[in-house]
Amino acid sequence: MNKKGLFLFSVLVLSAPSTVLAEGIQSSDAKQNNEQAAALVGTSQTEMNSSTELPSSEDTKTEQDMDKEDTEKKTLTPEEIDKLRKEAKTPEEYQKVLEYIKETTDYASSVDGMRRSRAKASFFSSGQRQGAAEFMGTSKDRVLNELKSHEWDNFYLGTPFRGLWIPSIQNLSPNGDPNQYGPGFNCTGFVASVFQRSGGNLNAITNVANAWGDVANAYNWRDALRQNTEYYEFSSVQQLLSSGKAEKGDVLYFEPDFSKPNYDCHIGFFWGNKSSDNMMWHSYDRNIKSNIKSATPWTKIMLFKLGGDNKDNTTSQRSMNQVRYVNTGGAAIYSRPYQTGDGASDYTSGLVNAKVTVTKEVVNGHGTWQQFSYTKNGQNRTGWIQSSEFKDILKTERYSDKKVLDKNFAIVYDQPYYPGVRSIVDLKNQRGMQVSISEKGITGYGEWYKVFYDVNGRSQSGWMKSTDFVDTLPSKKIDKDVTIKVPYGLIYNEAYCGESTKVVGNTSGMQGKEIKVTEEQQTGYGLWYKTIFTQNGQQVSGWIKATDTDNYRGYQKIDEDFYVNKDYGLIYESPYTSNQVQSIGNLSGKLNQYFHATAKATTDYGEWYEVSFKNGANQNATGWVKSVDLDKNMTIKKNEFKASFNKDYGIFYDMPYVNNEKTKEVGRLNGRVNSTITITEEAKTPAGLWYHTRLSVAGADKDVWVSANDVARFYNYQSLETKRVINKNYGAVYDRPYDGNQTQSINNLNGMVNRAIDIDASAETSYGTWYRAVINNNNKRTIGWVKSVDLIDEKTNQKALNQKAEVTQEYGLLYNEAYISPRHTKQIGRTKVFYKEKITLLEQVTTAYGTWYRFEGKLSSSDTKQDLWIKSVDIKLIK
Repeated sequence: MNKKGLFLFSVLVLSAPSTVLAEGIQSSDAKQNNEQAAALVGTSQTEMNSSTELPSSEDTKTEQDMDKEDTEKKTLTPEEIDKLRKEAKTPEEYQKVLEYIKETTDYASSVDGMRRSRAKASFFSSGQRQGAAEFMGTSKDRVLNELKSHEWDNFYLGTPFRGLWIPSIQNLSPNGDPNQYGPGFNCTGFVASVFQRSGGNLNAITNVANAWGDVANAYNWRDALRQNTEYYEFSSVQQLLSSGKAEKGDVLYFEPDFSKPNYDCHIGFFWGNKSSDNMMWHSYDRNIKSNIKSATPWTKIMLFKLGGDNKDNTTSQRSMNQVRYVNTGGAAIYSRPYQTGDGASDYTSGLVNAKVTVTKEVVNGHGTWQQFSYTKNGQNRTGWIQSSEFKDILKTERYSDKKVLDKNFAIVYDQPYYPGVRSIVDLKNQRGMQVSISEKGITGYGEWYKVFYDVNGRSQSGWMKSTDFVDTLPSKKIDKDVTIKVPYGLIYNEAYCGESTKVVGNTSGMQGKEIKVTEEQQTGYGLWYKTIFTQNGQQVSGWIKATDTDNYRGYQKIDEDFYVNKDYGLIYESPYTSNQVQSIGNLSGKLNQYFHATAKATTDYGEWYEVSFKNGANQNATGWVKSVDLDKNMTIKKNEFKASFNKDYGIFYDMPYVNNEKTKEVGRLNGRVNSTITITEEAKTPAGLWYHTRLSVAGADKDVWVSANDVARFYNYQSLETKRVINKNYGAVYDRPYDGNQTQSINNLNGMVNRAIDIDASAETSYGTWYRAVINNNNKRTIGWVKSVDLIDEKTNQKALNQKAEVTQEYGLLYNEAYISPRHTKQIGRTKVFYKEKITLLEQVTTAYGTWYRFEGKLSSSDTKQDLWIKSVDIKLIK
């Protein structure tokens, strides 16, 4: 096509009235089903779905005519097609370009052949007994697994429809894994994506048929699959469903009616659970599962089988080197992976529990087969049996013992190991770890223990190799002093290894006493120290469990009270000496909590106090806290500000509340709501935040502590009944008088300038004066606080006058001053006395209720003159 022709096409096509063409009809509206598509071209649904009649002689072209048309078609270069695409700016223009390409390129490479096939009745063709999956280099199971894994999510479903264009990659872009073009499928792009993500090779299509649009053009799929796979043709959906041929995952292709305008093919997957289920998974107006349909008129449906029926075909194979055990005594052994009609070459009689090595595995339609070597009747033989005739674990049995890990690296499995068993965790640098054993099992890879152990305070379990463990680790020489921490405990003749170990003494009367240890040894029952000490005048020599001692000094009983001085820190099971000491609680939220200490001790990490506390389960517990985390007095800090009480009930105390024993009630807040107070200090305890202030109690000023929950951070609260006028088009409305970060914005004044609002209270904070009002804005009604600077005061525009006016309203009201509110302004008469009379205006004032004028007058003939205020709407100024 020369440049002049290209330019004329752009002018003619891109300026023509838009129509919906090609696959774009599928994306135009979800309701354009087959019936609507038929209506567009004047064809009934029945005609669309079952038309197998020969075209009339007027409509039928000879083969010579069609050959001549094909010869006259022009081939556009990629550069020309790209230029057309760039000149199209709207979806309609893209469709026009696509329609032009359909008429001038090999868009539908075999339209000629398909037109001729319309003259034939519906027919069946099995062709080669190869499925579409096998032809594409994958398997039926892989394709079905890919689809089923996303059957109920939005990975494919819901992906927007995108009309065919080049590069075709933009039509292979699912919601769940979009490419640089964003999510989008045409019908073929969906099918191509599924095969590609299932391990299929899309070159299998383009190596056979590569018309414009390559793997995203369904005509290419039709031509490639028709030549190489098993397929069937049907003239109606009902004929397809009645045939019994359809299986879930089979590819459905709709051949278009080329005699109709805007013809286009369609492709998708059969998705019925039974061959008679009218269900299809395809990209229509979007990616959907629906009844079987195409958006444009069609002449027949081609069903391409996803997988062939030949069970002898190998679907996968691999080399192996795995030790297994023969599981049954009557299984047939074959000379090859079983093929239809094969007879057994041997049987597994006499081989039950025989240990063998499997060297190969083949999967076909008859099952999974494994090759192994064995000896029978003195002869070495090789054969194949089903994998299910083997077992990997010879036996398991109950076994109770305790051992110690003797490796710096070991692997924990979820069952006794054989190839394919999942590893749970790699244990690194855990030599010396104790384990409890509950079972043992044997596989072709050795003996295995079911073990239970703790790592970083977490209980875990799994299977480990028996050779990873020993009863005891070698002993080591040490020289240190430790303190016996239990009032009871046993001394043994050796590091304890079980019932055979003998008791030679105990720790009775030795709690808190220091002893010297000279040797240590790890067993499955823990760490043990060798010691010599004097007890009741007698020398005792033996082994004591390390957990019955601790590496602290100077243990002594005490009876002291402390307060926690921080909101962080840990509580330990014993005075901290190393990371072997476990934490059993923390000080989070315990600032100023009261602790009673009963003992203290010293380690290399400082001084420690034994205290009672509530653990995470709210149970009484005992632990050790570092001395620097405790103080004799509470932690109190200065914080001075004005505030008020926000309720009429509550208790105040002699100190920040700790508990009923330490804290005494001083009085109650009855009748003190909204009264202003001065806060001077604050303290946080587990019972909350507390403020210090001075209050008059029974006629005397006292220092008291009140809960922060009973205090509002504003003061000088007053009840009002007035109005104000908003003086700006911005500003926030808060849930309370603004006092910093704790205050929430609940509305705004946007667009409310010059609007009057009712005020019912005022208060002050460190950020200024605030008014409480009802704010109707942003389609919601809120009661909130507005800053005084965002409002006009009670009276503005006040000035003296000497202006004549006539009273025009007979029943207006007269006030003692410019009206502010019912509470502040008094009605003293009506305008009837002055109706139609002329008066002299002496002063003008504006309030939230409008503009007001002052004049002098008598309310009755017996009355004296007085100042009267009248509203501007009740008079007319005289010029």
